[in-house]
Amino acid sequence: MKKILLGLFLLSSMSFANAITLYGGFDFNGELESKTGGIRTTDDAEEISYEVGIENHVTLLKNYGSKVEVGTGMKLESSIILDDNSNDTFATTLPIYLSGKVSMNLQKGIALYTQGRVGYNFVFKGDILKDLNRDVEGGLYTSIGVGLKIEDLDIGINYGVSRFSSESSTGVNTDHEYSKTALTVGYEFQGMR
Repeated sequence: MKKILLGLFLLSSMSFANAITLYGGFDFNGELESKTGGIRTTDDAEEISYEVGIENHVTLLKNYGSKVEVGTGMKLESSIILDDNSNDTFATTLPIYLSGKVSMNLQKGIALYTQGRVGYNFVFKGDILKDLNRDVEGGLYTSIGVGLKIEDLDIGINYGVSRFSSESSTGVNTDHEYSKTALTVGYEFQGMR
C-alpha cells in the first residue's frame, strides 16, 4: 500500500510542476556498507554503474537572479554489483524523493545550483540476496549535490546514500548503506502547466 501511495503522490505532483527534467548519468566510487549486530563490513561496488530519473519542480521564490524550487522525483539506479562477486547482482534500488533546489544566475542562461533530496528507497533483490533467501525492506534515501544549468541543459554531480535492510530466514537482520557519487546530465522541459 505504501508503494502505491508514493507512486500516486509522485504522479499527481507532476501536474503542478513548472518544469520536468529527465536525466541520466554514471555512478562511481560505489561502496556497500553492511551491519549485522555490531559487525560492520564494507565492499567496493563495480567501478561505474548508471542511473536514470525524472524530476519536477515548482518555483517558490524568484528574486534578484536567485531561485528556490521544490519538487519530487524518482530514479532507477543500476544493480549493485560488488567487486568481489562481479558475476552476480546484490540488489537494485529505486528512490522516490522530495527535492529542494537553490540556484543563482551567473549570467543570462547560465545558473549554478545546489540541491538536496530525501525520500524512500525501494529495493529489489539481486542474485546474491535471492540465493541467500533473504527478505528485503527499503529505507531512507538522501542526496546532496551541485550543478550547472545552461539554458535547458542540466549538468550535476551529487553524493547519495540508499539505505535498505535484509533479513535471513532465521530472523537475523542486516542494515545496508549503498553510497556513491554520480555525474548526471539532464534536459529540462519548461512550462509544463
